[in-house]
Amino acid sequence: MFKKMIALMLCLCVCAVPAFAAMGRVGSAAALQSRSLTFPYGQGCDYTAAWASAEELSVSKSYVKNIFAQAKAVDKNTGSIYKTKSSTQHYVSSTSILTDEVERNWNLSQIAVQAQGLARTRYTDESVSESTSRGTVAYIGGENLRSVSGAAENQSIRTSESDNWIGYGKGNEMVGVIQSVFGYDLSNYAYLSHGELWDKGRGEVEPEFKALFGLVTDLFVNAQEGEKLPLGYLYRGNTVYTVVEQADGSLNLTRYQLNPSADAQMNSAETLMGEADIPHYCVVEVENAVVSRNVLDALYE
Repeated sequence: MFKKMIALMLCLCVCAVPAFAAMGRVGSAAALQSRSLTFPYGQGCDYTAAWASAEELSVSKSYVKNIFAQAKAVDKNTGSIYKTKSSTQHYVSSTSILTDEVERNWNLSQIAVQAQGLARTRYTDESVSESTSRGTVAYIGGENLRSVSGAAENQSIRTSESDNWIGYGKGNEMVGVIQSVFGYDLSNYAYLSHGELWDKGRGEVEPEFKALFGLVTDLFVNAQEGEKLPLGYLYRGNTVYTVVEQADGSLNLTRYQLNPSADAQMNSAETLMGEADIPHYCVVEVENAVVSRNVLDALYE
């Protein structure tokens, strides 16, 4: 009888590991660190860098296989990646990262920079949780005047929440550019900006958006300095389109197919924890077109 009790206790302990790990929750934070440097004769530079952190909130670090934080300094108007840096730590419950600085002379055109952060925890049972965060927009450079730098000063500049969302309200512009360049009429597709989808990761992502959110976070992680993030996503059913300016000034139109059943499969009682991640989407087709600067500018107006 005693041996049976010991065996039962061991079994419960083994089974408890994935149960606890599956309950994990990671938190993310992001902010801009800004400063200014004055030169003689009223000239100078603004500098800003993106900071992000990841902290496991629900389980002990003994259940954490690795924890990942990535920070990007992103142009709020164009989705351009100015700076990016990431940190991965093993068997600890938190990590953070600070990018190199973005520099802008005061006599150059002003740019709007936002910090965006992504946090991911992979647990000992191979399950994953993630969350997103963003910092205040800072405006650096511009017209021989000292620019407004720093998150605290910029709170007064933002007039509404949507002003802080990358790609907000760009659906009509995206539809128009895609139709004029590639010949597809997507006017009956719904639109969500990058910023709106990004903010969904700050809480519980609605089931109908989980697959699309998985696409957004993957594109974010893979975007390098000098590349651009999609301003937003046109979607209908499980089909998603994005259009993104490339480094050579051309446009890429990408069609994705979502797999909304991925989460259901991972959460199914028939699915063993620790299986390989089931993809939330696949790339169906990529088309490229050379366009004029006027066409590109129409995306950002």
